[in-house]
Amino acid sequence: MAAEAHAHEKHPDHASWWPVMLSVGALLAGLGISGLSTSYSVWPFLFAIPVFVASIALHGTRRDGFAPIHGVYVAAAFPLLAVFLIVFHLHHGVVDGFVGANKYFWLALAGASWGVYSLVGMGYESFFVPEPDMAEQWPFDSVENGKLGMWIFLGSDIVLFGGFIGAYIFTRLNFGWQDWWHAAEDPELHMAAEQALEHHPVLPGLINTYLLLASSFTVVLALVFARRGRGELSLGPLSIRNQSLTIGFLAATFLGAAAFLLNKGIEWVDLYIHQHWTFNADIMASTFYLTTGLHAAHVVVGMLIMLFLIGRAYTGAYIEGDADTIEYFGLYWHFVDIVWLFLFPLFYIL
Repeated sequence: MAAEAHAHEKHPDHASWWPVMLSVGALLAGLGISGLSTSYSVWPFLFAIPVFVASIALHGTRRDGFAPIHGVYVAAAFPLLAVFLIVFHLHHGVVDGFVGANKYFWLALAGASWGVYSLVGMGYESFFVPEPDMAEQWPFDSVENGKLGMWIFLGSDIVLFGGFIGAYIFTRLNFGWQDWWHAAEDPELHMAAEQALEHHPVLPGLINTYLLLASSFTVVLALVFARRGRGELSLGPLSIRNQSLTIGFLAATFLGAAAFLLNKGIEWVDLYIHQHWTFNADIMASTFYLTTGLHAAHVVVGMLIMLFLIGRAYTGAYIEGDADTIEYFGLYWHFVDIVWLFLFPLFYIL
């Protein structure tokens, strides 16, 4: 009984910190690799091999007590490290190699070492899982398939925009936070980029921010009145059907999106034609046009969906209060709004 009680006191392996630690190590190693030159790229992982061998001995000793095999692992780790240091010395020189290594080398080395240590620790887990009082259930039973599908789609879209925004941040940090705006290889393009930046005001981005925020509010109002189904809104002597209000607020959302694209188009024409800030002017121009263009494409898709919703509302699709379709579209539209709230400060303020 005591042994059984002790077993139930153990934490389940899926609640372990090792996967989190392994993920952190992989992240650090990945960041380090991104800034390594070719001559340094393999060394962090070679130096992590002795750490891997020594970690096996360390975790084995902690789990089962010291055994001769653990001593063999420890004895093997040091010759491996010595061999790699000798080869590193022949290639770079130990002192010059380590002194000349940039911060990315040390970041990759720390990430690789931490990652292999965590991998060994996770491998020594007993895969213990306590018997649950109730069998596991599908966690999304109460979520409709349409809403779940929308959230899955938005999750994939987060990855898409995360890649673009992450590339922007990495590239800008690599060039220098301010210097990368003037990194054009062609001197004429460089001058065009400087002139465009001098005439690139914050106002167009600010106007677009207000337009999207307002359109997010109107789509919520459309959902509110669609949920009410049949009936009217009384404003003193004036009464307006909920169906008409739903159509009106969907149309207002559509107009807000159209105004956003119109303002964005005017801005692009001014930058591209009048200021000669073309797609290949510099890395700033390429990143700006690609990222804001991807966002504008999402706005266009949203407008097409809104036309469909307006048509359905006009034919009485939501008069019974079944407005789930508008709710799911609202999730998408709020996501488009949130993405712009990231793009606006990155491209217009910072």
